[in-house]
Amino acid sequence: MWATSPTYAVIIAYLSWMVFCWIKIWSCGSACKKTHPALSVLFLTVQRVCLVIFAFVGMHLLDIVLRLCFLDLIGYGSFSYIAAPVIFCVFLGVLYIVRCAFTAPAWTTLLAFGGMAGVYLWMSAFAASPRLSAALHAGVSLTVLLTLVDALWRRVVRARRENGGGVLSPPIWDISPVMGRVTGARGCTAVLLLLSVELVLQFEGLSLLCWL
Repeated sequence: MWATSPTYAVIIAYLSWMVFCWIKIWSCGSACKKTHPALSVLFLTVQRVCLVIFAFVGMHLLDIVLRLCFLDLIGYGSFSYIAAPVIFCVFLGVLYIVRCAFTAPAWTTLLAFGGMAGVYLWMSAFAASPRLSAALHAGVSLTVLLTLVDALWRRVVRARRENGGGVLSPPIWDISPVMGRVTGARGCTAVLLLLSVELVLQFEGLSLLCWL
């Protein structure tokens, strides 16, 4: 029951958002410079692994919301206690998935996310004692494998052409400017402050929307 409690949901949301903000600050200060192709592939592989981990966290947050909603926890006297955690989990869950899997995805990103999502849904629906970490392992493994295959293929393309493009396949589409407005410095700070207050209130048996 602890894994389906509002306090657990807020802890996961708070910790993941802190790491998300830290990675955003670090990546802004360390722009990828032109370097050896092997180092570029290594850097991009680590970057894609981080993205697939956050996409997994997003699915887990949405899973927590579904469990909260279908375990008779929404009722008179309890709705006001879980309303804020549900809102935070839905917002961050959708944000993580869209930002990490659909903002500027290459074909390898979509395949890795699809495989991870399929394993997660199958484990949740049909496994007697689901180990949801298996979905994360599948996502990370697919990401590393597909990225290496993509890098080798692009190397063959560059060997056949004088201008073969980058070390990895370009994204199919790119909505980074739109997502940049959502995950700007002000938005990140505001969400972090709200999550911090909600976390303290949860440990006191209260919530931001307990007045509802």
